[in-house]
Amino acid sequence: MTQAKAIISRLLQLLLVLWAVVTILFLLFRLMPGNPMAAYIDPTFTAEQQD
Repeated sequence: MTQAKAIISRLLQLLLVLWAVVTILFLLFRLMPGNPMAAYIDPTFTAEQQD
């Protein structure tokens, strides 16, 4: 039974760390100045092409 508890504990830790990483990355991308899509779009595109 202790091995099962250890596995469950590790899985809970994994979920917590995964949630923290996803949350931090989400906040970093939301707080970045400018438009995030501007990094992916060719600067020579016109406004019509970007839409």
